[in-house]
Amino acid sequence: MKNFYIVLINIAVLFVLFVILDYVAAKSSYNISMKQFKDNISERDEIFAQDFIKNSSFIYNWNLYYFPQKYNTIADNSLRRFAYAGENKKEGGVIVFGCSFAEGAFLNDDETFEYQLMHHTNRTVYNSGYSGFGISPMVWMSKNEDFYKSIAQTGGNKIEYIVYIYISDHIRRMHEERYGANNMKTYIGFKPDKNGSLIEKYPFYLHLNRFYVFRNIYRAIIEPEFMKIENADKNFDLLKLHFKEAKKNFEKHYPNVKFIIIKHPFFDQNYRAYELQTWNELKNEGFFIFDLKEELPEYDFESSELTVPDGHPNAKAWSIVIPELIKKFNL
Repeated sequence: MKNFYIVLINIAVLFVLFVILDYVAAKSSYNISMKQFKDNISERDEIFAQDFIKNSSFIYNWNLYYFPQKYNTIADNSLRRFAYAGENKKEGGVIVFGCSFAEGAFLNDDETFEYQLMHHTNRTVYNSGYSGFGISPMVWMSKNEDFYKSIAQTGGNKIEYIVYIYISDHIRRMHEERYGANNMKTYIGFKPDKNGSLIEKYPFYLHLNRFYVFRNIYRAIIEPEFMKIENADKNFDLLKLHFKEAKKNFEKHYPNVKFIIIKHPFFDQNYRAYELQTWNELKNEGFFIFDLKEELPEYDFESSELTVPDGHPNAKAWSIVIPELIKKFNL
């Protein structure tokens, strides 16, 4: 019995040491991220970001968050940009999905993609982008009746366009979101079932990613296996399945909706998915692809002229893209 207690004490001591190291590593990462965030907005009058910094502090906890928890917390938050409506509203709204590129990180309200699109079209434009995420939240929202109710409550009973702003990092996030390994410890992931539809599915060790160290073990060991260049086609097939699932769900509510994917070249060097010929398969499935490299080759959308300091599109970038998008798709 004495040996048993000694073992328990040793386990407890090791666990405490592990938690201390985990805390130090997590806080160090937070401080670095916040410094980068502050540097990116230091010269901007961006209310959302300034409030975020003022109200932010490092909190160490072991919680994992299911994406709907985040959605329900943020969807009605007054700080969140949600709907922009023109004064002479044109019938047929637009819902925009994606990550921080869609949400409008580091931009004032009147600089975002959604606001500028509303300004040029007089359509109601809904911002359903979530910073730090990718395509999985869009699939979840497309399956969720409360999402459609939230659109309808603001007069969006008729939606004519779905727009998804794509960057190649969404391929990594598609895997990471399933494992709860993103920086916000938020999980929402899908795998194909035997019929080819997407179902929510999580690994048995999901809960280990409550700890910063384990999330980074995933990124260092498991994630590279997914992201090997020889898996590019397989990864894209899964991405394509996410797009198809969302489109199928949206069409149940908006039968004649047009689904446009804007391909932004940001950060593609790691995944090489931007140039894959399989994008043509999505065109054959009824998607409309707006490739910034092809449509606007005279502009470098990764240049300092068209980005904020960390690579997100600035207002000028969207002011170039939107008129061409309207012209091509009769928006």
